[in-house]
Parts: sequence; C-alpha cells; structure tokens
Amino acid sequence: MPSLTDGEKAVLTLSIQGYTMSEIADRICLSPDTIKKYRQRIFEKLDVRNISEAIVAATNNKLL
Repeated sequence: MPSLTDGEKAVLTLSIQGYTMSEIADRICLSPDTIKKYRQRIFEKLDVRNISEAIVAATNNKLL
C-alpha cells in the first residue's frame, strides 16, 4: 500500500469530517484546484474512483 503525503492525509481527514472541497481549501489555505489535485493523487495511489472508496481504503489500510 502506498504512503500518503501530509497534505493528502489532511484532505482525507477533512473529507471524513464532512467538509466539501471548497471548505477544505479554505481550512488549509490552499486553492480548490490544489485540493482537486490532491484528491486525484489519492484516488490514483489507492486505486479507487471516489472519495468514499478512498476513505474506506485509507482507513482499512491504516494510512490515517
């Protein structure tokens, strides 16, 4: 299982808490486009198609 960067972990953690991409961008002071890129990298690393699958994969593999 691949490792996640601190930024990717932050995006996943805030997604678990129910924040939208724009809310996550505001909370960690990044642009929404950067959050989209982080999510896309997470999806590729975990071989998933959406944020729900990413959360399950990250949790099951103890990446958070």
